Amino acid sequence: MADRYGDWGITSLALPPLGCGNGGLEWSDVWPLMDNYRGELTIEIEVWVPDEEDADDPPTSDELQLDLFSE
Repeated sequence: MADRYGDWGITSLALPPLGCGNGGLEWSDVWPLMDNYRGELTIEIEVWVPDEEDADDPPTSDELQLDLFSE
């Protein structure tokens, strides 16, 4: 998709919290991957976060590392 969105006329993208519902993945594991790849795209991207997360303040890389190591 990243290579072809311009060819397809895509000007914005909305992403759900992939794998965080029925997939059983933790948002703290998924967000860094999504954030990494969304940074490469030059279109508007809206990321939906799980209900229990703060939508206005996604975790920073430092906060994620602390969360991952504190468990």
